[in-house]
Amino acid sequence: MLSVPFSGTVEDLLEVIGRVVPHASPEEGECDWHPPELLVGEPDSRVVRIVFDTGLELDPGRLDSMFDSLQEGDCLVLLESTGTPLWNPPPPDRDRVRRSVTRTEMAKWTTGFLGRIERAGAALIWLGDTWEAWEKGPASLMSEKIKERLHVESVTPIEKVLVEKAFKVVVFVPRGHEDKVRNAMARAGAGHIGNYSHCTFQAPGKGTFLPLEGSNPYIGSTGKLEMTDEFRLETIVRERRLRMTIEAMLKSHPYEEVAYDVFRLENGSLVLGGALQVVLKEQVDIKELVEIFSGDMRCADLTPPGGTTDNVLVCRFCGPREISAAKRTGAGVVVYLEDTYPGMVWRRRFGICGIKAGKGVYADVLRALADSIAGELSAY
Repeated sequence: MLSVPFSGTVEDLLEVIGRVVPHASPEEGECDWHPPELLVGEPDSRVVRIVFDTGLELDPGRLDSMFDSLQEGDCLVLLESTGTPLWNPPPPDRDRVRRSVTRTEMAKWTTGFLGRIERAGAALIWLGDTWEAWEKGPASLMSEKIKERLHVESVTPIEKVLVEKAFKVVVFVPRGHEDKVRNAMARAGAGHIGNYSHCTFQAPGKGTFLPLEGSNPYIGSTGKLEMTDEFRLETIVRERRLRMTIEAMLKSHPYEEVAYDVFRLENGSLVLGGALQVVLKEQVDIKELVEIFSGDMRCADLTPPGGTTDNVLVCRFCGPREISAAKRTGAGVVVYLEDTYPGMVWRRRFGICGIKAGKGVYADVLRALADSIAGELSAY
């Protein structure tokens, strides 16, 4: 298990996680997304250590070891890799149910699972599923593996799409303070466009205000209309960084009352996906893809063998929806983490090769999550 020291409440931790994993816009996406959720503990419970784990295999020995390591003040952040939320077993007809475990058995096991965490004096946060479409999620990590070895033309979200809103923040800053405010907003995560950071626009102008009784003006005096040189400073920010950006902007601004505006943008939204289409610049032997995922990811199977392709789908789950997307986009290979029986049937019916990557990918995602949260804590 990975762990990171923390000083704050469970609610504080949820806020930090919300700055890392993407926020979904259900009205614009193609499927329902579930944000991180507190399952055990209270929002105001104190947390001294964050523990990250997948902890999801129904292996009593492994679970006993995980529970024994939990202490009072711990918060377990659980990345659930079975496709079945452990506290809410789905109906039997869902294709992502673990077929080796009955609904009743799962429910009994889940009750014990949550109870043992509670008795340890720990809290439990389920990470939800937006992490599947995260820039450091499983599909993105697998696409990066391909880009490291092969010439990639494009990577496009094509299934289980998540749209994260973009906002324009506009603030009016007195001359001489524009750099301080700009840098504070950029450190909070605003101003990112593609591979560029600190993207802003500024224009000079005149600001007016009349301080009233009880005010403590940075510039001017009570009862006298003031006109001063100011800059209109504007930048773009993703939804997950909006609150942090505004807080950083207000903290760095010299005025007692800060004039700023926030606009929802029609363009600039970040489109992510739990399934990505990776288009290669040339045909490659499928065996080359097998080699890419046969190291730390441990390729488990290849069906059917042989052939070439220049179009690959990478995803966490390989079900009928993902195979339909692969057929629709002409993908000859699907690289996945977890298979389903209907997905296997559909894959073979349409003659699409399947490469199963090992679950070491989940460890990579957890490591990236722990590093990102540690980075947030050290920065703010």
